[in-house]
Amino acid sequence: MIKNFLFDKNHQSKFILFLYSIVIIATFIFIDRIFFSINMKNAILNRGLEQITEREKVLKSFIKKAELTLESIRDNEVFNKYVNNPNQKDLLYLEKQLLLISQINTDFMQLRYLDKNGMELVRIDRDKEFEKPYIVNKLQNKSNRYYFNDSINKEANKVWFSPLDLNIENGKVQKPYNPTIRAILPINKNDKFDGILIINYFMNDFLNKFIDITLYKMILVDIDGNTLLHYDNDKSLGLFKKEKYNILNEYTDSKNIFKTDIFKTDNFISKKLDIPIANKPIIILEPKDDYLEKEIKSHYIQYGYVVFIILILTFVASYFVSKILGNTLRELDTTKKLNKKLESLQNRLSSILNTTHDIIIVLNNKKEIEFVNHEGVQTTLYKEDELLNKSIDLLIKGNKEFIEIFEQVLNNNEKSIFEISCFNKDGKKIALLISLIKIKDKDNVLFIGRNITELKKKEIELLEKDEILLQQSKIATMGEMLENIAHQWRQPLSIISTSASGLQLNLEMKNFDEKILDEGLDNIIHTTNYLSQTIEDFRNFFSNKKLVELFDVSSVIDKTLYLMTSRFTSSEINIQINKEKSSNVKGVKNELIQCLMNVFSNTRDEFEKKVSINHIKLLVINIYNDKDNVIIEILDNAGGIPDNIISKVFDAYFTTKEKSGTGIGLFMTKKIIEKSFNGKIEVKNKEFDYANKTYIGASFRIMIPMGE
Repeated sequence: MIKNFLFDKNHQSKFILFLYSIVIIATFIFIDRIFFSINMKNAILNRGLEQITEREKVLKSFIKKAELTLESIRDNEVFNKYVNNPNQKDLLYLEKQLLLISQINTDFMQLRYLDKNGMELVRIDRDKEFEKPYIVNKLQNKSNRYYFNDSINKEANKVWFSPLDLNIENGKVQKPYNPTIRAILPINKNDKFDGILIINYFMNDFLNKFIDITLYKMILVDIDGNTLLHYDNDKSLGLFKKEKYNILNEYTDSKNIFKTDIFKTDNFISKKLDIPIANKPIIILEPKDDYLEKEIKSHYIQYGYVVFIILILTFVASYFVSKILGNTLRELDTTKKLNKKLESLQNRLSSILNTTHDIIIVLNNKKEIEFVNHEGVQTTLYKEDELLNKSIDLLIKGNKEFIEIFEQVLNNNEKSIFEISCFNKDGKKIALLISLIKIKDKDNVLFIGRNITELKKKEIELLEKDEILLQQSKIATMGEMLENIAHQWRQPLSIISTSASGLQLNLEMKNFDEKILDEGLDNIIHTTNYLSQTIEDFRNFFSNKKLVELFDVSSVIDKTLYLMTSRFTSSEINIQINKEKSSNVKGVKNELIQCLMNVFSNTRDEFEKKVSINHIKLLVINIYNDKDNVIIEILDNAGGIPDNIISKVFDAYFTTKEKSGTGIGLFMTKKIIEKSFNGKIEVKNKEFDYANKTYIGASFRIMIPMGE
């Protein structure tokens, strides 16, 4: 049985794997036992150094806050006003401001301002019982205190910090002990020492939190070894004890603690704190005994888990190894077949990509070309190897829009379609419609470009054609306008002629009545001004300036009717305007005037063609708002448009006027309303009632979005 077991290949592999796992376990435990003690102590001390660094950051943050607080008081307008011109009124303002700052900063024990002689000008203390700040009226002279005398020789306008010690009032240490640190800012006036701003901070709560480390015993000492904080509270503030306490009594390596910035032994780690406190504190950390015991116990438990897991994995692995070995050969055979299929699919995909008429490029995250199809090579005139691994900048020439969109697509998994100009190898510009698509699960972008150079040329040709039609429409309108001018000037010219003839007659009769002369000349001047304004109005209409602006629809309709008033009057057309509410629209004012003139002229021509009309001639203009649109409805009672041509009235060159019509007026009106104003215009025949009679006529309805 044993012989069969040893010669069975499956059993052999399982047995070898089991022996191999036992060797691994034994080796792991042996090596770990050798290095565990050393590494554990080093790890614990390194963690202790991390704890010290964290507390050093806390102290630095505290110091930075104190500096900013004093500097903000110094730069305050109220403080500077008093310093530059000391007076009782501004001193009271300063007291109130410092009281407010103390209310906000609950860790302030005192906030004071001393003059250049050491006399307290403002003193804010915090009430011990209720912990509320209050203004102290009984001020003291502090000229004999070290922090005042030291400030005289300190750098001006730079905050410095006193040693961490106990608060002293009236020459005595306050009890119960209250650890204090002072932040002091010397004040200069005209480059001379002029006093100090000083904050006394409560440090008791701060230091209690500071020393609270679960796994370590902490000691904080000054540069001379005097204890400031000690995990044994009886040894804290050793300098102020009856029997002074110094760590020289506790550590044999104490000299190295003061010499080096960071000092480590098997039992403790120390670090000089990089903070600007005068007595230069040093932190010492010792791992707690129960912490070490806990770590050792935890390590032994880990041994048990590791041994258990390795044994379990060995049995599981031995079961699967035999199956894996058998499956590996089958998978190799399958892999070969799949590789052949993949190669076939790649060839088919390459064939598809190279027969499309779109440029296809794959870009990496550095905007380098990793793949380009035949269309890309033919369009750009570059060879394939001249494009591969080159930056797309070779084609786009630093186009900023492309770079920005590329970054958005790459970083946000977006898809973007836009137009761009590229350049082929000969420097010829190519217009492309581009799609940029992020390839899923890869740091690549798919560039699909369609050559639209010819389409852009046709688009430009269409725009040029539209511009020609617009000019033709304006020329046609100009003839209309000249006729309007002729009608509009008849009466004014008649007034001028009559006034001039009257004056000439008076002159011939030697009748030099000044009143008659003044009235005649005034009449001529007034009428001449009217003619000048008429010319100015028509000149503005024919101006080539296209100023896009917000304007009121009603005012444009009034302007258009004014320009055509003489023709409407001569044709005896009655105009009625119904305005519910008018709003602003955005566009070129003269273009809307041109549109309205085309519609109004069409109405007038319809009335003139139908000489047999025996009823009142009406032109009704309705102006109202519908949701976000301004509606202009132009309605006449000229009988309407024949059904067989009403669908053609907006076609180019369609006209019912055999000699005088151009057929572009209403065509251009539709173009302008739709393209320039993003609106609509439509026409239909409509019945309506007026003065108890029913009429029928053409209804032109213009819809323009309200301007913002």
